Amino acid sequence: MYPRVSTYEWSETKDSHEWDSFVGRNGGSIFHTWSWRMVLESANQRPFYVACRDSNGEILAVCPFFYQPRKVLNYLESLPDSNSAGPIIGDQSINLPRLLNSLRKAVRFTPLSPVIAMRIRTRQSQLIEAMVDLGFQYTKTQVFVVDLQKTDPLHIWSNGFLKHDRQAVKHYEGMNATFNFARNEDDYGEYLSLENGIHYTKRNECTQLLNRMRTHMGNQLRVALTFLDGKVIAGASLLCYPPSSTLCLKMTLYNQPPRNIHSPVTYLNWKIVNWARENGFRYVEFGSFSYDTDNRLYFHSSRLKARFEVSPAPRYEFILPTSDTYYSIARRLSRAR
Repeated sequence: MYPRVSTYEWSETKDSHEWDSFVGRNGGSIFHTWSWRMVLESANQRPFYVACRDSNGEILAVCPFFYQPRKVLNYLESLPDSNSAGPIIGDQSINLPRLLNSLRKAVRFTPLSPVIAMRIRTRQSQLIEAMVDLGFQYTKTQVFVVDLQKTDPLHIWSNGFLKHDRQAVKHYEGMNATFNFARNEDDYGEYLSLENGIHYTKRNECTQLLNRMRTHMGNQLRVALTFLDGKVIAGASLLCYPPSSTLCLKMTLYNQPPRNIHSPVTYLNWKIVNWARENGFRYVEFGSFSYDTDNRLYFHSSRLKARFEVSPAPRYEFILPTSDTYYSIARRLSRAR
């Protein structure tokens, strides 16, 4: 039974406290929060965050967007560089097709109009079903998630890890490696000087992103490090979001060890998973991964999936034209990704 709402009215909102409160209560992710908005905005990206309200002014739904300008026309993206985005729905009995169509109309004319389309990344099954039923184009990737309530570290050690993986952890423990968090500028500097990366490979990108996260995310950000002989050999930025009991890994960096020596990333990830469990986090997100041309996971992500008994969570990316007139343009946008 749908609620008695005659129209769904969307408008831009700039109330960070109201926004974060709604996101936290209704299953949003850390990428939906205002702090992540500030991280993206500080990279000179322009936000357009909208809320749908009832006649009493209460929020029914929200959707975070950033403009992605083109030569003549613009499109909106929810959200760049995120594991999860798209609308957050407060009342689960809302008429989703009607709500989505009202969103399309609402964002067509904005301060940077005209907007031809919305690119929406989402992992919410209710939204996915509605947008598939409406016939919108999509592609699909996987976000790797460990549910520590279903798969605890002991189970991972015994059933997910192979002998080689257990040897990697024991190797670094035998070398007196330690796991800790960055505490000073020297630690952050050593982390950024690591030579290899899983999600980010350009050093200037790493430096800029870390600086923006440190500025805007406060205690939502922690940088986990592996030390060997007093030097950092691997590290990852952790985004902590207690409302969803989720820890997200960003920007895993490491030094490649000599040939036939175990990778420090296995040890690092093992320690992160244990720390997450000990500190009350249920989910650990390792990030999103794509498939190669033969629909196989790339080697690193395939091993990660097996090692930590990851449950891949499908992430759909939809292209929604803001009007029927823009369908052909939106198809070109979809092909241009």
